[in-house]
Amino acid sequence: MALSREEASRRVRGELVAIAVLVILYIIVGALVSLLLFNLATIEALAPTVSAVEPYVGILLLLIFGYLIIVRASRAAFYSIYARSEDLATAAAVRNAIFLLGIGALVVIIIGGAVGGTAALALAGFLAVAIGFATQQVLSQVLAGFFLVIIRPFKLLVDRVIVAGEEGYVQEINIVYTRLTKDDKTVVLIPNNALLGSKVYILTEKEKKG
Repeated sequence: MALSREEASRRVRGELVAIAVLVILYIIVGALVSLLLFNLATIEALAPTVSAVEPYVGILLLLIFGYLIIVRASRAAFYSIYARSEDLATAAAVRNAIFLLGIGALVVIIIGGAVGGTAALALAGFLAVAIGFATQQVLSQVLAGFFLVIIRPFKLLVDRVIVAGEEGYVQEINIVYTRLTKDDKTVVLIPNNALLGSKVYILTEKEKKG
């Protein structure tokens, strides 16, 4: 994906603006549809039909606008992460996780409105387990990556480390992997959650020379 960080940042702003526009449109369209249905309900012959159709119209609007907002939100997350790390795989993984979580939440909201809170609560539990199982590996690595970026246990391109059986210089810490360069120029990608769960040896200048 040939995309600069500046262009990715610009697209994040574009997606956020699109989300705001969609929310405003949803409110306006919802109000107009409600007004139209209210006026139709005053016609005695149409009142039963309007009463039966009204809930489904609301669900349809929520489904359409909710889906569009979720798509935009997942894209915004994708470009935001890509702008920081230029790691396409990580950005795509987070985008997919947010999309799945958003769709799950939308389904719960729609079912909750249609059949009541108890059914929605049961479905929410099921979706939480299913989505959590599907994304736990990615999310654990992302959380580990954020932790490593914050604490910075070693200096990039300066510290020589031994971790997970590999020795080399720390080239980069991104959200999912820590990139290590060995003496033979081999690049090793170490998952961040594996790095946090193992011993890390930071070699001193004396140890390097010895």
